[in-house]
Amino acid sequence: EGYYSWGGGGVGGSASAANCSSCRMGGDPERCPGCSCMMGCTNASAWLTSYTCDADGACAPLKKNLYVDYAVTSSGGMVNLTFPDALSHGGWFHPNASRISIKSVQPECMCNGSAVLNPCLVFTVASGANFSAGPARTGIQKRHDLNPAPSGTLGKTACASVPGCTPDPRSIIDHGAVAISSLRDAASGLAVLVVANFYLGPSESVNSSILALDPLTAAPVLLQEVPTVGATDSSSTTINGSTYMAIANFRGPSILYRWSGAASPLLALSVTKRGIGYIDGDIRVKGNSSPLSRGAGFIGSFLSSPSGAVTEAHVSAPGDGYLPGVAVQLTYGAGCARSDEGCTATPMAGSVTAVRVLADASSFWNCSAGDFVNGTISTVTAGDGTLRVSKAFSGVLAWSNVDDTWVVEFPDAESHGGGLASAAGITITSPSSNCTCGPDASFARCLAPIVACGGVLAPLPHAGVVHAIQRVAILAPGEGYTKGVAKAHGMGVTPGRGFS
Repeated sequence: EGYYSWGGGGVGGSASAANCSSCRMGGDPERCPGCSCMMGCTNASAWLTSYTCDADGACAPLKKNLYVDYAVTSSGGMVNLTFPDALSHGGWFHPNASRISIKSVQPECMCNGSAVLNPCLVFTVASGANFSAGPARTGIQKRHDLNPAPSGTLGKTACASVPGCTPDPRSIIDHGAVAISSLRDAASGLAVLVVANFYLGPSESVNSSILALDPLTAAPVLLQEVPTVGATDSSSTTINGSTYMAIANFRGPSILYRWSGAASPLLALSVTKRGIGYIDGDIRVKGNSSPLSRGAGFIGSFLSSPSGAVTEAHVSAPGDGYLPGVAVQLTYGAGCARSDEGCTATPMAGSVTAVRVLADASSFWNCSAGDFVNGTISTVTAGDGTLRVSKAFSGVLAWSNVDDTWVVEFPDAESHGGGLASAAGITITSPSSNCTCGPDASFARCLAPIVACGGVLAPLPHAGVVHAIQRVAILAPGEGYTKGVAKAHGMGVTPGRGFS
């Protein structure tokens, strides 16, 4: 036996414990004490519905409740009850199950000669259970380090000299913080932390850090650095709808800053990883790269070296409205294929950017302009050992009058492929023509694909990036001025020049 329960107020039922042999005995209580017999219920076709009955035995369906239906089958001398679906359990029944009577829609289906089947069925109404929800842990738990651990295997000081070492972008804020305050960016809703840095080694002239918190992970992202001299505290206030931040300096004048918002244009990009296999292309802001990826209007491009390393990043239009955490990706530029459509939207990383010709024209047998050459990768599926062949790229042979040899061009942007870690394992053939590399069907001795990977650009923060003044905001108009000129003076090693 066992009963099924479904939520508060739902009904669960169990198989009757009656043995059909008691029915053959006529239900004699002396020969079979406590036995109940169901008879006349056809196999898998009878439905039982809940009723309420008065003292005179008159019964009516429970219209205010969902019907509790049981599919009835007889097997092996026992009556088996099942629910056809979840709604059949009903709901909102009185917790006292004795107030509910069960009858079959088949008048011949009876228990001990009665249409009321309760003596033959044991059913329950779930009730009384209660749960209280609460956090598994209370108080505070560590979430993120604001000051990061040293970067690289030899520490952040030596990271620049270790190949492949990427410094933590927050390592520059490790300046002996003595106070942290917060404010809310009204436009984006971001929580912003102001870290007052007092002292670093022999100098108290260290920048204090402005951090934005990712709304989903609360991970801190460096938004800006402001020059301070032994900063000891900071506090924000709002005046006429504008937010101001005061920073108290111990070794210099205290400063009042005006908060202009967390969003900004992408004024400059730094190359954090040069990568390999790249050709000159465009830079696009990654769609949905972060909950903080907003803004519009950015246009950029990058240059590469003859060896395929990313060397420079240029911003043609900085756009606006971008928040910390925004990410960019390197894409193909116009002219990446015979058909330009889709080039600037195709990521370059993991694709075949070019196919290098290794042999002279005499090594290409029976080849004609327009012959397709395909790069494929063969892998063996784990488990059943099935050989799976996937396309890495598609190219077209063309004759170059400049180099007096064959070159490989791409029909469209999609032909560059994608998702490749390297060029290893790529086999090049020309299956639709008789073109071969000498006597070999494989072009391993004639062509070599080049795959781009590893290039990374960082758009924010702009710490340490020297850039031009793009716009000037009037914070306080003042009065009594006549027409004049504005001059700019920067701070630090490179104060800037040329603004007018």
